[in-house]
Amino acid sequence: MKVRSYDALTDYDKIIGLVKQEKLTALYRKDKVLYKEAMSNSETFVLENEGEIIGFMRCISDFTYTTYVMEVVAKEGTDKKEVFGLLLGKAERLALHGNCNIIADEAFLEDIGIYAALGYKYSGSGLKKSYIAKK
Repeated sequence: MKVRSYDALTDYDKIIGLVKQEKLTALYRKDKVLYKEAMSNSETFVLENEGEIIGFMRCISDFTYTTYVMEVVAKEGTDKKEVFGLLLGKAERLALHGNCNIIADEAFLEDIGIYAALGYKYSGSGLKKSYIAKK
């Protein structure tokens, strides 16, 4: 399995299937063009297994202190903890000296056990994992 950067030309349609599966369509249905633009304007990553996209994550980062994860999705039938772990590992590396925050909504809360197992703690309206800079 490999985490790589999102390619708007080849990945968007494949990701939309995962978006629909996870009931994240409130964003997608409002305006397909805007959602595609949001994907391109965010730090978006896909997880591939043998050429198939089995997960994706969209986040915003300052690449130093804070990364906000907006969406993280695993394909049905995959090991969600493994998929989330690989994708969130990328988000954590973007904020190596600060916090990786997951913006939580009802869809995320059903996976709270997975996030807790990955070291995230519930904090207000989301989940957070803090880091201490390594010297």
